[in-house]
Amino acid sequence: MSEPIFEPVTSSTVAAMAFDEDNETMLLRFKNGAEYAYPDVSFSEYERIKNSRSIGHEISKMRGQRC
Repeated sequence: MSEPIFEPVTSSTVAAMAFDEDNETMLLRFKNGAEYAYPDVSFSEYERIKNSRSIGHEISKMRGQRC
C-alpha cells in the first residue's frame, strides 16, 4: 500500500489531484487548502476528469449524479 501522490493540475479551483488505487478514491486538494475524497471513482474516470478542459465542471457534474 503506497500513499497516493498528488499531481498539480491546471484549474481555477483545484490545485492537485491524486488517486487512491486501494480504495478507488479520487482525492482533490483545492487552492484554498481544503481536501476532499470522492469514493467509488474508477481510475479511468479519474484520468478523464484530470485531463478534462474544466476539472471543476466535471466535478460538479459528477456530484450532481451522485446526489
